[in-house]
Amino acid sequence: MSPYLQNTLEVNPLITGPEAELWAAVLSQAIDDLHRMRLLPIKRQLLVRRSAECWFQSKNHDLGSFLWICDFLGLAASSVRASISESRPDNKENLAAGNR
Repeated sequence: MSPYLQNTLEVNPLITGPEAELWAAVLSQAIDDLHRMRLLPIKRQLLVRRSAECWFQSKNHDLGSFLWICDFLGLAASSVRASISESRPDNKENLAAGNR
């Protein structure tokens, strides 16, 4: 789990219950997948990277979207994106674009 996500979830007493744990796990898994994609074959990396970047940059607020999960958990989407970008310098420009 990203440090930003971990710290935010620990200090926010409103984020409790099985639903919050589920959506926090979904977001955490998406972040972990983005970090671990370098272990995939090169062709697969490109596909996974594009898909992940689209999900994190999406303006969609539907159930299960990145923005919906952030709203549900009381997280600032721009801060989550920045946290991911800080830990992945090779991805900084692409994810930061979603903050605009």
